[in-house]
Amino acid sequence: MAIGDALRTACTDYRYLLDRGYPDASALKMVGDRYRLSRTERAMLRRGVFSRQASLHCAGRRTSARDAPVPLHIDGFNVLFTLSNYLAGRPLILATDGFVRDIGGTHNRLPIDDRLEHVLDALVETVRSHAVTRCEVLFDRPVAWSLEHARLLQSRGPEFRCSAIERVDETLIMLRSGSIATSDSGIIGRCGLPVVDLAAAALRQAFAPQFIDLGALFGENQPMEWKASHILVKSKDLARRLRQEIRQGARFEEVARQHSTCPSKSKGGDLGWFGEGKMVKPFEDAVRKSGVGTVTDPVQTQFGYHIIKVTGKR
Repeated sequence: MAIGDALRTACTDYRYLLDRGYPDASALKMVGDRYRLSRTERAMLRRGVFSRQASLHCAGRRTSARDAPVPLHIDGFNVLFTLSNYLAGRPLILATDGFVRDIGGTHNRLPIDDRLEHVLDALVETVRSHAVTRCEVLFDRPVAWSLEHARLLQSRGPEFRCSAIERVDETLIMLRSGSIATSDSGIIGRCGLPVVDLAAAALRQAFAPQFIDLGALFGENQPMEWKASHILVKSKDLARRLRQEIRQGARFEEVARQHSTCPSKSKGGDLGWFGEGKMVKPFEDAVRKSGVGTVTDPVQTQFGYHIIKVTGKR
């Protein structure tokens, strides 16, 4: 599905109104009526275009499955519906906050059929390839066959513990440890944990998806500046040991002061803000792939081995 001129202009006008504080529903009706948008096009705006402030906030929560703290709390139907809609040939959007979303079509039902088996295969393979060892999967009990979905996924391996509960959104928002896998903007905007776009990771790993990139209309989904701290050492073994100490609770800044060979050690490893091309490629690539608050595994460059903590994106 291509973005036509009318839809492109509608996206721009809708973002303009959101940036100036208009309520979502009022802005969508105003723009949708003006450009005579279809129901599908209105859904694309509602699920894919957010104010610049909201987009940056949600994008800053995003991290990779490999770097996500465990347990990974998975918004079960959010992830499964997105994968199922892709397999059904329905369009997916890459929103202004960098998350992949469907625009409906499941009608709150996910039948137990061959398509579901393919969806579960893709999800399980992604979790295992990213070395995620503990997944707490929450399914919305009111959705049809929720208990059966929970049973089927839990039977796939010991890393999955599944349950069907009444209020998944509120439960995820209240969590204070681990990380969350969802593309639900309401959860992302209100939770306090790193967020994994697990459906997008599964799609990119198992298929060759084409997304309607609404963020590209505003030059988004590729932040131009990052803020990071690092610990630089010469030995890979030492880098691994220090990363493990941080994982076990050591403060990044203190480890940097004690062990880093970079002059930034005096500031706890803080490198400040930097743009594209300012760091060597392996370093920048690692920062690009990491969410705010993420501490990377050792990254090798010509200077040695870096442990990087991403502290900001803009």
